[in-house]
Amino acid sequence: MNEQKLCKDCKYYKKDWVSHLFPTIFGYRGEFDTCQRLVNPVTGRKQVDFCSIERRDYYPLPTCGPEAKYFEPKNS
Repeated sequence: MNEQKLCKDCKYYKKDWVSHLFPTIFGYRGEFDTCQRLVNPVTGRKQVDFCSIERRDYYPLPTCGPEAKYFEPKNS
């Protein structure tokens, strides 16, 4: 049986502490967690996308999707 790959176990994941500490003010807990897997070739900066958008399967741009195509485990 395959284990589900979670964003929090990926090396590109960055937790948004504000929404985790104050979920009633800023919405659901973890809604603003980000994925930083892409780098802008012009500026060299990391492109930040929300994890909740990256894991959708119907988004028109290439995303990680529910099967976690770009998942890389964190180095422990």
